[in-house]
Amino acid sequence: TFDEYDAFCTATGRKKPSDAGWGRGKRPAINVSWHDAVAYCNWLSEHQKLKKVYTINDDTVTADRSADGYRLPTEAEWEYAARSGGKQVRFGNSKDIADPSEINFAGSAPYKTDYSRPGVFREKTTPAGSFQPNDLGLHDMTGNVWEWCWDWDSEMRYRIVRGGAWGNLAANIRIADVGKRTPDSRGDQYGFRVMQ
Repeated sequence: TFDEYDAFCTATGRKKPSDAGWGRGKRPAINVSWHDAVAYCNWLSEHQKLKKVYTINDDTVTADRSADGYRLPTEAEWEYAARSGGKQVRFGNSKDIADPSEINFAGSAPYKTDYSRPGVFREKTTPAGSFQPNDLGLHDMTGNVWEWCWDWDSEMRYRIVRGGAWGNLAANIRIADVGKRTPDSRGDQYGFRVMQ
């Protein structure tokens, strides 16, 4: 969330990312690059006296998977969590229908599909945990913001993002949908979650 990420920015002297005018607090931190996300993971690990996972040398980042600190999920870990432990479900809330009362996405009537219901299109992020969690207790695994993963795509130029965002149609918030961005990309539809 912005609360958590802003504490990192204050402690390290980084400029706080824009909230696009939507507010900070419990909303997911946006306008954060993949490089920003791994730096946050290392800071959080140090802050909690854990061994850092990442070694960062300019744009080169390596991972020590034996470390007990915080890190970005791999794409496979993200998908397993979004599927509530590997279940065959379409969306990260353990359901097969995208409903705007349950997921933050572009769910207005003109965008309805066979696997979505029409409803409100909020056109911005919502505070983390605004909707019911999936069967593993995880919130916002689809919709709200695309989430950075550790993995490169097959071309080794882009890092993987998963989950879709507030501005995406139902097709793009499906668990099966995979996005990719350069690791220095920032935007109001991109954030991250950490794991240990």
